[in-house]
Amino acid sequence: MSKSNSSSKVFLSFLTGLAAGAATGLLLAPDSGEKTREKLKERASSWENEIEDKVKEQVNKMKDSIKENSGKS
Repeated sequence: MSKSNSSSKVFLSFLTGLAAGAATGLLLAPDSGEKTREKLKERASSWENEIEDKVKEQVNKMKDSIKENSGKS
């Protein structure tokens, strides 16, 4: 299995866990709808930043891998 393929699987697992956690949080939220929406808004903003950082990291890893392998024949 290639390193980039393994990294992609880890990243996909991360996103899946994130979605499952969000769904569980919604189902078990004891707060009012307004408070829950505010919390979700804050978390979504935080998750957006985290996901953006992870995507950039994965893109850079893939670029590096391509550069390393492009010289090999």
